Amino acid sequence: PEMSNAPFETKRALLVGSSLHQNRLIGQAARWTEDEMALRADDIADRIIAIWPGPIASHA
Repeated sequence: PEMSNAPFETKRALLVGSSLHQNRLIGQAARWTEDEMALRADDIADRIIAIWPGPIASHA
């Protein structure tokens, strides 16, 4: 709630001290635009796939 619609600089100061690794990474970013958000989404998706690769297709 303290971040709400605050500018990124204000949010960044709070995020850099977060106990969550992903939030600290945002806090270390110089800017936070749609491009950075898309890169973060891709990174999270890659991590999810590495942890839970899903079923292996069978070739019957």
